[in-house]
Amino acid sequence: MAELARCPLPRNTPLSAHSAQSPQKAIAFGYFALVARFLGVADTGKYFFALSWTLIFSVVTDLGLTSVLDPRGRQEAGRDARHLGQVMTMKLPLVVLAGISAIVGAYLTGVRGLTLGLISFGTLVLMLDAVSLTSTASCAATICSRYESLGLVVRASRSPSASAATSCSCICR
Repeated sequence: MAELARCPLPRNTPLSAHSAQSPQKAIAFGYFALVARFLGVADTGKYFFALSWTLIFSVVTDLGLTSVLDPRGRQEAGRDARHLGQVMTMKLPLVVLAGISAIVGAYLTGVRGLTLGLISFGTLVLMLDAVSLTSTASCAATICSRYESLGLVVRASRSPSASAATSCSCICR
């Protein structure tokens, strides 16, 4: 029980989680409002179809590997780099497989034109987001909730460059 009192996680997590989720929801609302306004009715439908199609394949990119990082990192301090390496070694082929499956599956079902382009772009974002999610879980394992919250806000912008920057800049120590 004394260890729990010294652990910064219970004290910092609610505030960090709330401070990350509020701007994330505001950014998402503004983003989808702009998409609907600029694309119009027909193209917004294509956009949401592409988004839904891509999200179907997001399950394959993780398969529960990210949730392994958090408890392992807390139990075995100092071995987080090894666990991160093992998870990334297993996850990168899954990410590539999901990306290829999403694009080829869409093509084989007759999706063409703008919708196929949107699915291809969404697949790229999905791949970068999978790597970003893993690095966020690695940060959570080392109990640096400030950086984790910042990463959630940056990822909310749904920009591939922001996801890549978040995944590369998570220096927790």
